[in-house]
Amino acid sequence: MKIAYIVDGDPTNKRLWSGTVSYIYQSLCKVAEVECIDISGQSKLLTLWYRLLSAVIKLFSGKKFYASFGLIKAKRDSKIVTRFLRGRDDIDYVFCAAKSGSIAFVKTDRKIIYLTDATFDGMHGYYGYLTGLCSLTVKNANRIEKGAIDNSELIICPSEWVRASVCSTYGKAEEKTVLIPFGANIDEAPTPSSGGDGEFNILFCGVEWERKGGDVAVDAFRHLRRSHPECKLYLVGCKPPYEITDEGIELVGFLNKNNPEEKKRLADIYASTSLLLLPTRAEAAGIVFAEASAHGIPSLTYNTGGVGAYVIDGENGYKLPTSAGAEDFADKIVQIIEDGELYGRLQRRSRELFFERYNWSAWLDSFLAALENMK
Repeated sequence: MKIAYIVDGDPTNKRLWSGTVSYIYQSLCKVAEVECIDISGQSKLLTLWYRLLSAVIKLFSGKKFYASFGLIKAKRDSKIVTRFLRGRDDIDYVFCAAKSGSIAFVKTDRKIIYLTDATFDGMHGYYGYLTGLCSLTVKNANRIEKGAIDNSELIICPSEWVRASVCSTYGKAEEKTVLIPFGANIDEAPTPSSGGDGEFNILFCGVEWERKGGDVAVDAFRHLRRSHPECKLYLVGCKPPYEITDEGIELVGFLNKNNPEEKKRLADIYASTSLLLLPTRAEAAGIVFAEASAHGIPSLTYNTGGVGAYVIDGENGYKLPTSAGAEDFADKIVQIIEDGELYGRLQRRSRELFFERYNWSAWLDSFLAALENMK
């Protein structure tokens, strides 16, 4: 079996899409000969044109033009893929991970598999950077998304949230979709977390402070410390927009998994973490929840987007309603801390779910089964 894998740069770079591009590539290479179609790079003239267009639209309408959904770029990327595939009868499948523009206008008789954790319609107005868009961007983005979905023989959906949008908004038949959760982006199964060894260490892990709910996490921790001063909070991946000097809060910052020392630092934090607290306001999937489960760490978050595919209430954590505030999160943490039997059960089930579902071997098995069903 030979697969053409569409990439935007080095497929082994673990900073691309939080490492997901790399782990998908590694998984595919285990069962197929994989050739990469690199769509990275863009002409300086096109970049200049998009900047000029963005400035003009902002000046006259106050709206945002989003260059990633520009038709010129999408048609250019699709042309690269079309040219690569021309005459390549040896290619069995084309695999596209979250690069809708690269397949929206492709002309080929090869079967295209499109993996996306969110459609444009699902993201529009949900993620902060996709609010206040001009009508041209919305029109183009929906056209590109529709083209990518229509051109694909199979859509891999990491959550029911995205599958609902693929089918209801863009009209794809449900039998052309398959639900396969992401695996944890780790190289091997880690040793289970010690849970803090007498302390209760909480991890907040996210780059985008506002979207990931950093303010809610800090406020919840402050409520928690009033009754449980032994608790500690790690803030990883982010730079808070205001000064935080609370006792018990450690500002770790961003850790690059491509750097061995920083990768080890993150592993050490996971090894002593008791609970992942990520009150994210918008989330397509959240691989960090799978990584927490890999370490036997329960998660606490909001019930939003595709989170439900990764945090199962009463099994590997809890999802609170989006109306919940910091005090509600603190109360839930207290319940978990003070019920040793409950906490032990959450730890064990988190770990079990990683081995059953949230690993790339399980992802690959489900992928191969989906290919069989396509034939």
